[in-house]
Amino acid sequence: MASPNQQQKYKCPCGKSYYTVHSYYDKGGLFDEHWEMNCCRCKQRYQLSSFLKEAGRGMNEAYIWAPINIFSELAVIEGQLQRARDDRLFLARELCLERWLRYFSGAKTKKEIWRRLTGQGGQGSGYRLFFRTVRRNDLAEYLQGYFHYHNMDRILKKLGVRDIRLDEMGTRISRLQDRLESLRALMRMEGFAARSEYGRG
Repeated sequence: MASPNQQQKYKCPCGKSYYTVHSYYDKGGLFDEHWEMNCCRCKQRYQLSSFLKEAGRGMNEAYIWAPINIFSELAVIEGQLQRARDDRLFLARELCLERWLRYFSGAKTKKEIWRRLTGQGGQGSGYRLFFRTVRRNDLAEYLQGYFHYHNMDRILKKLGVRDIRLDEMGTRISRLQDRLESLRALMRMEGFAARSEYGRG
């Protein structure tokens, strides 16, 4: 079994020096890694980044040395995308939150609220969790919390709301998402994650 704090050196992207992977273990095995660039030249050209990678039936976090220009643009686009989503949600809630709450005002039972919320009757694990955890006097708070970004378009459609500002913001968000995915693909293609042991070959 590996020691609790194992260190391994690997050749860096330029091949003239190395980077170090510090691996941390507990009784269950590997639970964390820390990558450190030791090459002064590569340190100016690369930045450590991570992404989710399919592994068996799940997803694992994978590390890569990303070219710093791609990494920097990714950070900018991610920031722009988050702000664009926040702005669109803010406008949607400003336009529709009261109407959304009124949409449930005539519902007399939790089952009816769930039906209006999801289009489903009183069945399934989601309904059972909703019925157990949400008290009647907490429903307004629950419905306000339900009005978040990932439910927003479903709510707007349910209320029959169309607004040109929301549409334009949605178009910009789609473009930013496309750019983000392109940059992530480019990072995986041009990034460096080889583990060729330093000092061998």
